[in-house]
Amino acid sequence: MTEKAFRLDFVIAVAALVMSVITTGALVYQTRVIHDQYAVALWPYIAVDTSYGFLDGNGLEISLINDGFGPAMIHSAQLSVDGKPVPGWREYGKALLSDPDIKRRGRSALRGESGTATSVDSSTIVRSGQTMRILRLHSPFNIPQRDFTAHKIALDFCYCSLNDSCWTLHATSGAPARPVPVTACVGDAAIASDFN
Repeated sequence: MTEKAFRLDFVIAVAALVMSVITTGALVYQTRVIHDQYAVALWPYIAVDTSYGFLDGNGLEISLINDGFGPAMIHSAQLSVDGKPVPGWREYGKALLSDPDIKRRGRSALRGESGTATSVDSSTIVRSGQTMRILRLHSPFNIPQRDFTAHKIALDFCYCSLNDSCWTLHATSGAPARPVPVTACVGDAAIASDFN
């Protein structure tokens, strides 16, 4: 009789152990699902929008747009003009002013130009749904779009969400760009707002 009772206790103990393992697995899976849902609820999605010819057809505007659900904390931003990293928008202005086509029409085409630029550095946060204009140029003269696009601009950003998920974005003129997940942002490059 004691042998049968021992076997029954052993079977009950094994069944309890199996149930404990299944319950632990379900809890781990449920915790992972909740973590993923929380991460998606905070997920920023940065895009770069370039517009030519706004207002009266003589301008360029570049904006950062956060189409995601959470704020994007920029950790690094780099501007490149014609394939060379530069510290700010001033170098893009110099490239425009030295352009042979603009020189041929006369520098006055850009001398009357007004522009605003925004610095992008490690203190920049783009809120969910926000459009942040980082460059706007306007000229009273008729400057064709090809003059603005003759000098290739590339923008590189590394940004993170509130839960430290990070992405990089490499955007070039006229090419679609998608954020790429990374483990962390390295470097602290910035784009200076000086344009004149």
